[in-house]
Amino acid sequence: MTVDVIRRPSTSTTLRPALLLAGFLLAAMMAGCPHAFGRGGTIDRAVLKDIHENMRHCSLSLEEFEKYCLIEDDERCPPSCQS
Repeated sequence: MTVDVIRRPSTSTTLRPALLLAGFLLAAMMAGCPHAFGRGGTIDRAVLKDIHENMRHCSLSLEEFEKYCLIEDDERCPPSCQS
């Protein structure tokens, strides 16, 4: 009389799809969204707008502020716009 042993799949074969999915999701999250987080992205523009709104006494437009005042030691940035 022989006894057939039912073997469970090894742990490596049952975890492989989960690990692949987790790795794919991690890679996608690390890549980020360049349109949101990149230079000139939506978050970058929102922060710039907040900075400019907090400096209401600045007479420059948002574009001029970004061009002249975000660079250190630029003589075109008026003292009222410097933080």
